[in-house]
Amino acid sequence: MPDTCERFIEHLEAMADRIGDAHSEDLQALLRRAAIRLRNPPGLILDRDVDEIVSSLAREIGMSRQEVANRIIREWFETTVEMPLQACGDRRN
Repeated sequence: MPDTCERFIEHLEAMADRIGDAHSEDLQALLRRAAIRLRNPPGLILDRDVDEIVSSLAREIGMSRQEVANRIIREWFETTVEMPLQACGDRRN
C-alpha cells in the first residue's frame, strides 16, 4: 500500500520530535516529499476509512481512485439531487 497521508503526517511529526538526531539526508528527503505533496495536493481528501474503501474498490474494478470517487458522487447526484447533472458541469466522456 502506498504511503498514506496519515502515515506521512506521522513521519513528519516523528522527525520534528527528533530533529536533533536526524541525518541531514533524511531530513532533506522528507522536506522534498513534503514540498511535492504541498505542490500537488489531491483533489479530494477523504477520511482514512473512506479512502481505504475507495482504494480497495478502485483496485477491484480496475479504475483510479479519482474515477471511483467521481463515479460515486455522480451516481449520488443522479439518484438524490433534483437538478440535472449537466448543470453541475457534466464532463463524462
